Amino acid sequence: MRKFLCLLALVLLSAGSAQAKSPVIAYYPFWVSYSQTKAMADLPLSRLDQLTYAFAHFAPDGQLLAGDVFADLNKTYTQPDGSMLRGNYALLKSLKAQHPQLKTVLAVGGWNYSADFSTIFADPALRLQAVQSTVLFLQQHGFDGIEIDWRYPGGHGREGNAASVKDGANLLRFVTELRAAKPELIIGVTAGVLNEQISAVPWTELAPKIDYAMLLATDFVGAWSKATGHKSPLYSDQGQLSIDSAVNTLERNGLPLAKLALLIPTQGVSFNGVASEQNGLGQIHHGVSMGSWDNEQTGATGIFGQDEIAALQLGNGFAQHWDEAAQASTYYSPSLQQFISVETPRALASKLNYARARHLLGVALWEITSDASAQSLLRQTEIAANPLRAYQNDLRLWWRYHPVWVELLAGVVVGLSVLALVSWGLIRHRRRQQQEIELSQLRCIKGIIDDLPSQLGQLRQLSLAAPASNAVQQWPLPQWAEVADRIAWQIEPLQPQTAATTARIAASNDEVGVLPQSTQPLPVHGAESSTPSPLSNLPAQLGGQRIAALSMLTQRLSEQRSLEKMLEVTLGFLADDPLIRQAEVQQLDDDEAASPVSAEPIAPASQLHAVLDDYQLNLQFKGALSEDDQLYYRSVIEQVRIVRRSLYELGKQPQLLSELYEIASRRDKLLFIRADKGYSAIFAQDLVAPSYITLRLRAIRLYFDEGVLLQVHRSYLVNPKKVQGIKKRARDTWELQIGSEMIPVSRQYLSRLRQVYPQWFSAAEPA
Repeated sequence: MRKFLCLLALVLLSAGSAQAKSPVIAYYPFWVSYSQTKAMADLPLSRLDQLTYAFAHFAPDGQLLAGDVFADLNKTYTQPDGSMLRGNYALLKSLKAQHPQLKTVLAVGGWNYSADFSTIFADPALRLQAVQSTVLFLQQHGFDGIEIDWRYPGGHGREGNAASVKDGANLLRFVTELRAAKPELIIGVTAGVLNEQISAVPWTELAPKIDYAMLLATDFVGAWSKATGHKSPLYSDQGQLSIDSAVNTLERNGLPLAKLALLIPTQGVSFNGVASEQNGLGQIHHGVSMGSWDNEQTGATGIFGQDEIAALQLGNGFAQHWDEAAQASTYYSPSLQQFISVETPRALASKLNYARARHLLGVALWEITSDASAQSLLRQTEIAANPLRAYQNDLRLWWRYHPVWVELLAGVVVGLSVLALVSWGLIRHRRRQQQEIELSQLRCIKGIIDDLPSQLGQLRQLSLAAPASNAVQQWPLPQWAEVADRIAWQIEPLQPQTAATTARIAASNDEVGVLPQSTQPLPVHGAESSTPSPLSNLPAQLGGQRIAALSMLTQRLSEQRSLEKMLEVTLGFLADDPLIRQAEVQQLDDDEAASPVSAEPIAPASQLHAVLDDYQLNLQFKGALSEDDQLYYRSVIEQVRIVRRSLYELGKQPQLLSELYEIASRRDKLLFIRADKGYSAIFAQDLVAPSYITLRLRAIRLYFDEGVLLQVHRSYLVNPKKVQGIKKRARDTWELQIGSEMIPVSRQYLSRLRQVYPQWFSAAEPA
């Protein structure tokens, strides 16, 4: 498959490069810029290889001048960025920068501006002035070349034009000197269709000096003609003019056909008062209509653009006719007695095939703004010359003017594709994450199993212990079931697993890599923690009553998340101890905190001091302590230190801190958290979709008070500040409204919610 695609790409590239030898050329005369129908900025320049701007002219002194000072140099244009450009030359230079493939050529002369060619080119000084002026003018205005549109060397042009039998030789001298002055310049010349126009030029000598010759095949008939005919016939009867006869004449006069291009009209000509014989072809007419650019000064030319001709035909009884001999199209209306000769796609196709068969340089269009709005002739020419680029431009144009539903459909397709990719990525990520969680749980289970014997031994000691002192009796001991529940909670991961699963740990380590730290909120017995169990090092001399008290103290300490809270719990634990006169906490300054303070009692064993970070715990006893009493109170302090170290180890777990930050960072925008298939889903105002973390709800509750996250259901923690109301669905069945979500409320939480947030229920229940 890959080889096939590479071969296809090579074929397409070779086809594109082969077609690229035939340039796509169109003309833009300055006077169309006065028309508001098609602005230069809207021209389909991406379809062109060369745009020829017509016309400039030579002054009698040889200076090259703009054809229309206002249109070419002074007409103002506002750019999309707000900047101003003056004149068509500046605008064309700006547009060329947006189309790197485009070359711009300035046509000099034409029917109206060829009066001084003969005089200037015959005089060496004036010719040198013309060469220098041309180079400077083209460079100043950003043109890549010049087209010398002399109509015509040796005469046969407009009345009053200077002419000489040496015009052809002088044209050769000018081109030779211009090429020497600027070798990289594009240089083109035009050729008429009359035999005498063609024979006046030394084509054999001129051909090596020029880049192309443009055959003016645009006006075989016009307002000056006595009878109707084809405006641009490919063929004609013997002895009559046609494109084919002119091409043959040029070839006989030494012009290589590879340098010859055909200039084809996009415009049509309309004749009035035409008899119906032969559908109006070859008939005497009674004048032409006022054309697209005609006015009182120009008079009627009968020249119309493609869109105007299409409009003339609507509802006027026009029928199209094809002349097989001439390979040309015409339209005729018997009711109007109107005859139109115009280039059609069929006629242009014949000329494109002719140019390909005769190995001509290509086909050019006069002029680009007269083409149909869909650029039908230009598109057809580009397809013949460069099909790959033509289809790219078709797609670009189609997208620019595509229907709204296409964009909606494309958006749906792209959206579904993106959704599919994102879903696939999330599934893979969740599978990977679930695998890592399972392996972490397996390691945790292994650690719990290893620690289980000591836990059960402690439970047995607690069950055998009987309270003997007031301190122990007054301390709120939980029921033994609660102690068992704590151990059961620790070994809960064992329930869904089998004994064989522990064997997966070692085998999976290499597959997954480094396992994440356990995210259980109480790491006292976690296998991943390097901190020993708080009760694992208790001295054997302590009695069962005091071991039970220390176990409960450790449980309370493990529930705290700061040293201050731990000290507060410790003071409460020691408050009713009959041996203690006074227990207080002193905050240390920097010097005192840096000085180590022993936890040993001060003689006569009636005081005990211990430094815990920035605080010092001071205990004063009513009397001297026995060795067992000293050991007991040192154990109390040691429990605070061990749990403190456990919390420190817990804080080093990056996954836990990351997930807690995920919640805390959006405290003000948090809506609720929902248990979801082993994960916790965070819903917040700044989240488009829920964010998933591995912390369970009961672990999250340890880090946030009820003012931030309030449990209302076993699967939901809600932000009470975001509750908009509560609704009763059935007897003792309530739901909280948060945004567009309805959160169920469990019965076990109803009384607590009524007590803390009575306003919710007063608004929902009738008075």
